[in-house]
Amino acid sequence: MTGSRPRSSVVPSVMTWGAFAVVVGVMAWVMLAACDISVGGRPVFRFCEAPEDVAATDAAARLDAEQARTAQLNRGVAALERQLAAVEPCARPEPPPAPPPEPVVEPPPEEPQPEPVPEVEPEPEEPEAAVEPPPMPPPPPRPPAPERAPQPEPEPDPNAVTQLEAPPECPVQTPAELLLVMDTSGSMLYKFNAEPGLEQRLIDLAAQANRMQASANNPIAAIAIMARLAQLKEEFDRVERQLRSGPGPDRISVAKEASVRLIDALPPVVDLRLVTFQGCENLGGWGPFSAGQRPELKLRIQGIQPHGGTPLAHALDALPRSTTNGRTGATPVNVVVISDGQDSCDGDPCAAARRLKQQMPFAVVSVVAASRTIGSLRCIADQTKGLFLEARSVNELEVAIQQASGQERPAQCR
Repeated sequence: MTGSRPRSSVVPSVMTWGAFAVVVGVMAWVMLAACDISVGGRPVFRFCEAPEDVAATDAAARLDAEQARTAQLNRGVAALERQLAAVEPCARPEPPPAPPPEPVVEPPPEEPQPEPVPEVEPEPEEPEAAVEPPPMPPPPPRPPAPERAPQPEPEPDPNAVTQLEAPPECPVQTPAELLLVMDTSGSMLYKFNAEPGLEQRLIDLAAQANRMQASANNPIAAIAIMARLAQLKEEFDRVERQLRSGPGPDRISVAKEASVRLIDALPPVVDLRLVTFQGCENLGGWGPFSAGQRPELKLRIQGIQPHGGTPLAHALDALPRSTTNGRTGATPVNVVVISDGQDSCDGDPCAAARRLKQQMPFAVVSVVAASRTIGSLRCIADQTKGLFLEARSVNELEVAIQQASGQERPAQCR
């Protein structure tokens, strides 16, 4: 056909355009997958931009801006430092000169004054002699009083009641039961004839240490308080060694011997109970011991080993649990307390004695003091109608225990 291309030339054209379309499609797919085309590390075409890239780009831009601002501030600071270095320091103004001292004006000399002329004292005039009055005549003698005639003595009235002198107060009587309360605290190891001043010093040191420990909560003064407590402890130990040394027996040995002699002297009808106290919570009670069981009681007394504090009030509060007697007049009971010290366990022995009297109205508590520093325990005997006896020697302690138990009695009381 005229004017038409040959068929052989059309086929290559179609193939060429087809190949071009394929290449374009492949490039479009690659660009969509990679979002950009880079040449030599630099992006040539960028079709999409991920949110992460945008954020990273913004952060990088802000970082560059901050670094530029920081560099500018550093340059400004350096310029100011150079200006300050170039300025000469200001000289301090010199203080004004001190004003010259004012001349001291001396007072004008005083004119000498003439000495006063001494006055001539007039001579005293001699007093005129007083005229003595004439002597009075003596009074006439009184006549003697007439003597009274002796009157006959009145005849005794047979109906009159003759008043006799009241006998002395009798000590406690021996009841059917006797409670022997022995102090077995550590102070009973002190010598019986120890100096009372040393023991009083020991009591004062303990009281001072207790007051300081109560105020040790202040952290500012705690170090000073601890140092002072160490000094008090050292002095306390030194005084206590003096009380335990020296000649003569200790207090517990004397108390044991006197108690054994009391047991041997009691009538067989009297039952015995033993109460010991040592440490603030350690109380011991044994009995009753009949006449046939007294050897066992004496062995138990000989085996006592003192230690700890003195819970005297606690021991008095425990007595109603130790016996059923003392509640009525038919079952009276005597209590003999042998002690050498005050209560050291925050107790009140006087209040405990009042409580004991309410629970056991027919109990008589007598205190035998093995030391001369416990006069304050007299209230125990006063509250319960008992005796308070101080022993200054071994013999006096034995006699005092006999009196407190009701064995040592005057003739008019037997």
